[in-house]
Amino acid sequence: MIAPTVLILIPGQEPERDPEIVRTSGECRCKDCGDLYRRHPWSCHRSWDETPYLHVLCDLTLVKL
Repeated sequence: MIAPTVLILIPGQEPERDPEIVRTSGECRCKDCGDLYRRHPWSCHRSWDETPYLHVLCDLTLVKL
């Protein structure tokens, strides 16, 4: 089993570009690490009931599975 990765964004430090949000399958593989999209960490975005719904890929792309 692969340990989960935590993405830490420091307040005041913005990413170099705006993140792209893509709708895709969790079975797709990340072009950077080769792992499945569904195994990437959750983003800080939450739905109305506080459920996470976007994963963050290695290149900081946000994906909705």
